[in-house]
Amino acid sequence: QGGPFYGVAPGAQIIPFRVTDSVMIDHVQDKVRDAMKAAIDKGCHVVNISLGALRPSKELAAALDAAYDAGLIVICAAGQVWGEVIYPGRFNRCVTMGGVGPGLKPWRSAAKGVYVDLCGPADSIRRILAESWPPKKSAIRMEDKPGDGTSYATACCAGAAALWLAWHGVDALRDKCGSSGLWQIPKAFKYLAMKSVTPGTWTADDRGNYGTGVLNIEAILKAPLPDAGTMRAENLAYGVFDDGSL
Repeated sequence: QGGPFYGVAPGAQIIPFRVTDSVMIDHVQDKVRDAMKAAIDKGCHVVNISLGALRPSKELAAALDAAYDAGLIVICAAGQVWGEVIYPGRFNRCVTMGGVGPGLKPWRSAAKGVYVDLCGPADSIRRILAESWPPKKSAIRMEDKPGDGTSYATACCAGAAALWLAWHGVDALRDKCGSSGLWQIPKAFKYLAMKSVTPGTWTADDRGNYGTGVLNIEAILKAPLPDAGTMRAENLAYGVFDDGSL
């Protein structure tokens, strides 16, 4: 407390659910579904999914619906290289992160289109060199080459969600929304995240492809909460595209 820190939400407790050794999950969507259900059962507050499938899974979509109804905020990577936004980021009821690089310019390898909600840092990312250290010791050496990927943007937004929950208080939010639906917690965060952005360096051709702008955590925290009962639930995850409006 009171000093500088690195990362977005370094005090957050992370529970890893290991489902695959590949970023492509078409062959293990049932395991991702089960991991989502486990996150609900364990009382998680935020789910980060930096994985993708090229085909939709109704069962995975149903798990996303269950997480939404339970008040979990689910952040998904839009993906890269392929061009099209991947699943589950293509579903409703999650926050789908595209990517920007230096100067808040779109990272051209990032997936784009209407399914992208907003963007975060995804290009020229300084990162720690992965090393084996004993308990309570942390690595400090940096990789020689910067990293890239919408997974970085997704992690930043997941951290922002954790800060937002801590800022307002999870219990207070649940009390506020409980009588009219815990889904209002992920809905409120998504709405505020998409509204409280920093403008990206978009060209005319970029508009509508990279979401509403660039993640601005300070603005999200300062934004007033929508009143409980004034929001509408988004369309079901597998339903007709929903723009996340209030």
